Amino acid sequence: MKKRNNWLAAVMVMTLGLGVIAAGCGQSAETQQAAENTDTSEKENTAQSESIESGAADLNAMTLDEITEKAKEEGHVESVGMPDTWANWGLSWKGLEEEYGITHADSDMSSAEELQMFATEGENGTKDIGDVGQAFGAQAVSEDLVQGYKTSYWDSVPDWAKGEDGKWMIAYTGATTFLTNTDLVKDAPTSWADIKDGDYTVAIGDINGGNAQAAVVASAYAFGGDLNNLDPAFDFWTEMAKEGRINTLDILQQNFETGEVPVGVIWSFTAIPYKDAITQYKMQATIPSDGSIMSGYASVINKNAPHPYAAALAREYIFSDKGQANLAAAGAIPTRTDVEIPEDIQKATFTSDAYANAIPMEDTDAYTKACEEVVSRWQEEIIPLLVKYKTGREEAPGGASFLLSRRTMKRKNLIYLTALLPFLAVTLLYELIPLVMVIVRSFQPDIGGSFTMENYETVFTKLLYPKQLKNICNICTGRDHNRILWCKSNPYRAGKNRAVLYDDIKHGIELCRNPAGICVHDPAWKCRTYGSYRRKPWCGSTCKL
Repeated sequence: MKKRNNWLAAVMVMTLGLGVIAAGCGQSAETQQAAENTDTSEKENTAQSESIESGAADLNAMTLDEITEKAKEEGHVESVGMPDTWANWGLSWKGLEEEYGITHADSDMSSAEELQMFATEGENGTKDIGDVGQAFGAQAVSEDLVQGYKTSYWDSVPDWAKGEDGKWMIAYTGATTFLTNTDLVKDAPTSWADIKDGDYTVAIGDINGGNAQAAVVASAYAFGGDLNNLDPAFDFWTEMAKEGRINTLDILQQNFETGEVPVGVIWSFTAIPYKDAITQYKMQATIPSDGSIMSGYASVINKNAPHPYAAALAREYIFSDKGQANLAAAGAIPTRTDVEIPEDIQKATFTSDAYANAIPMEDTDAYTKACEEVVSRWQEEIIPLLVKYKTGREEAPGGASFLLSRRTMKRKNLIYLTALLPFLAVTLLYELIPLVMVIVRSFQPDIGGSFTMENYETVFTKLLYPKQLKNICNICTGRDHNRILWCKSNPYRAGKNRAVLYDDIKHGIELCRNPAGICVHDPAWKCRTYGSYRRKPWCGSTCKL
């Protein structure tokens, strides 16, 4: 039974094979050629995909034309940390699309977050190119997260601004800059000393980002430190934290627009676009005179980029004359030494004099080490103070809330207290002082006499005073208003003798007003007879001591 089944299976296989051969012989030459081309194309795509997935795509071995052609085929590039408002990236992405037809999308995040995404996604990478702080380029290489591409402008980029094989390349540098909302801060700071003496909050952003690290390093130089001595910086930020003057919000454009960030320490290439874009407030961008550093941002191409050729072409465009001019228009300083920036762009940003005191961070290793120290010390020394010394909030012009320093809150509380002084003075003069005088004199038999308990002994030992107290309670609580109640309930008195009614009420009121002067001491208060109604029963019981 098994042999027969095997024989039948063999016959079926042979028949199927003959059918396939016949079908192949029946095809035209064009059809056969198309099939071969399709097969070849599939093999090439498979090889390309495998190369990209393994990180083995050698972009430096390709010509610019080859990269451009493949980039156009990919047609899209995904970036991280390169939003439109940062360093004028929006204009560069627009130029890339107009010139090469490559669309773009970005996910904004810090330098540390960018590299973390590259590492986490691994071979399943979704992002192509990132822009990280100068100190993060070497980290990206050490963790084997990036691939190299030198661009055609390699020789015009200084050695300090590029890594081996183009695994990171700094396209621009910027200077530490103060961006101030002058509607909230009348005296905009021009130095770190001004900030130290101020009473407003200051934002530097996430300490894991290159911007915040640069701000701390810059403040070190302002107060006598350097890359090897960050103590002056942390003395300053410790004082700021204790005063509640460190604004923990991100230094994003929208946070400036809402008025939540009165002063932010940011890069010059961010300050200029923000200042130009924010219209609801008056903004001022100033490079501090006593402490500013110049540091760059490096483009890094993901080792597992889904669009590696588009990423390489994007870097090529960034280092082109157009790309460098776009960066300069945002207040950045182009890295290429041979590029000429149009005069109108130079006038619209900062003059060369503004950068006079800015210190370039050309020793990348030393700067990287300093930034690492900034992160660790900030987490250990400053963050606990931020939790302990919190800031308050107040409404900014236009209804937005902004952070108040502890110093400002104390000052405002003092202003509110000052407004209460007239009320407190009147209360003290007409209520508290007389009350104290009454209490003090109650212990004196005569004004100015010696301290004695005589008055209190009289009150609690003589019968007159307890009875007076009883009468006060009975009369003024309505328990013994007989003469008034009797007049109201007697139709004869109420209807025929209104004068008597009035007289009774009058004396009843007087009795309540002066309970101590009981009616037997009042000669005008008499017991009279009116017709058949005699007042003697209630008069006598009420007026007797």
